[in-house]
Amino acid sequence: MMSQIDISMRPSPENPEIMIVYLKGSLDSITSAELERSLSTLIEKKINRMIVNLAELNYISSAGWGIFVGIVKQVRASGGDLKLSGITKDILDIADLLGIKDIIPTYRTDQEATGSF
Repeated sequence: MMSQIDISMRPSPENPEIMIVYLKGSLDSITSAELERSLSTLIEKKINRMIVNLAELNYISSAGWGIFVGIVKQVRASGGDLKLSGITKDILDIADLLGIKDIIPTYRTDQEATGSF
């Protein structure tokens, strides 16, 4: 089976300065490079407040988690932040196990994540 990820983004309806990135599919060692390019492009455009919606993501490898940790450091260095929303129970359990939740805040909905900025 080929690894596949669909990445789409749009500004938050509540705050257009916050970009919501929607992921669908699998985030692994192959697809994580694509995500890293997308998020790095946002940073280059001075967009440093991001929510990554994981509701339609069915898998995240350690490489995928590594992208989030690397990007969160970059955006925080420029006064922004990255938050995760729509995280499924299975992925949340792994995030908990890896200590990701201690680094990157997670929210049930995009609205909750937006309100936390």
